[in-house]
Amino acid sequence: MFMPWDLEDWLTEAGGRVVQKMADCGHKTLTPEEQLIYEVWLFDTETRNGGVSQYFGNRGIEQWRSLRTAAESQNLPRLKQFMDEVDLLIGEAADPYAVSLAVSPPIEEVYWRSHQTGIVEELRRMVSERD
Repeated sequence: MFMPWDLEDWLTEAGGRVVQKMADCGHKTLTPEEQLIYEVWLFDTETRNGGVSQYFGNRGIEQWRSLRTAAESQNLPRLKQFMDEVDLLIGEAADPYAVSLAVSPPIEEVYWRSHQTGIVEELRRMVSERD
């Protein structure tokens, strides 16, 4: 199952705005909501381009922890459920890239695709409620 186009467009545009703000003003100027948009956008982009293994290969465990930290203060149950499921798979592995390559079927096929739409809907709803 793939995410509907309107959600994909929203995430692409929202992520683009945050990336532009980071380029113009620096990473430290992001609001907590913008940080979370960036983290979800980054995960989604890497995963669409090459799977969860690409995300961990390019970004590492520190980026994953940054996503978890950004989500902590937000009420996004689908995102938290997804992250908990991935954490069960990668555990405390020194090399989450290798673990994500070894998981069969791939994390993105079973876990990300089943949560992606719900996660982006939650994120978009959170942003629209605060605007």
